[in-house]
Amino acid sequence: MYMFTGTLDSLIRWDVDAGFNGYYNHPAGRGYFKTAELWAVDDDWLCYYYDYLTVASALSAQEDPQRRAELAALLDESLAAQEQSSQAGRAALKAVLEGIPDTTLAFTAVGHSHLDLAWLWPMRETRRKAVRTFTHQIANMTRYPHYVYGASQPQQFQFVKESHPALYRQLQEFARRGQLECQGGMWVEADCLDNGILRIQFAPDCEIRSLTELATGQEYAGEFLNRLEDPVLPYNAWDIDWEYYKRPFTVLTACERETFADGPVQVHRAVYRHGDTEILQYVMLYPDSPVVYFKTQCRWQEKLRMLRADFAPAVWSD
Repeated sequence: MYMFTGTLDSLIRWDVDAGFNGYYNHPAGRGYFKTAELWAVDDDWLCYYYDYLTVASALSAQEDPQRRAELAALLDESLAAQEQSSQAGRAALKAVLEGIPDTTLAFTAVGHSHLDLAWLWPMRETRRKAVRTFTHQIANMTRYPHYVYGASQPQQFQFVKESHPALYRQLQEFARRGQLECQGGMWVEADCLDNGILRIQFAPDCEIRSLTELATGQEYAGEFLNRLEDPVLPYNAWDIDWEYYKRPFTVLTACERETFADGPVQVHRAVYRHGDTEILQYVMLYPDSPVVYFKTQCRWQEKLRMLRADFAPAVWSD
């Protein structure tokens, strides 16, 4: 798109990147571009907006009646003052925002962006969002030399490296300067596995709290390991008391856990212990596969005890 402002010498190129991904990633309806406007941001008024918003947020969280009345009066005073200028509006809020400094506290503000690789949009949108976000942050780091930006998803950097190598080299340079902080460094989330088809989320005790099909948002199952007593019966040792499910059981809680990538495979490893018994369970997602793989290794030292992996599906089918 092109827009003329003033004379022909002031031609502005305006590139628009937009996408319509249907409803919850399902093809539905149509997207129409209707209108757009070009605006210049006034930094003074933007700063006033955030000052006012900060005090208003403090008011909403305040329970003391007297303090609420003081903050409300201050906001009214600021609104009246901003009729003259943004600086006057900010000056009215200065006392409550600056206050008396507490030298025992130190705050460090770091810019951060977290982009879901696969959520309610297709992968092509994820790639575009990564390019747009990093481009904006490079502009901020260039404009503000003391500004530090943090990003925590290596896959985003890999996307940019493949599609926009020049942009990736700029990011490398800002990382060398210390303005770009690579946070976390994990290719998969610490509490979940996600291969773009399925997402598995684990609770702190390693119980699977969510198994979601990303294309539909359908929630499927929960899983946990437990131990049940197997009473002595006068028949084959392989037989199990048919009423075992009525007996009390102990849910085993993982004492160790880790999430890692084994090549292209995403793996969640949990270690369970009960007495001298040790159980290792691996939950694995392969690329482009709608199947969850479980691998369990057990060093069983119990007597008259049964180990059961119990699945509680959210969807039943004949």
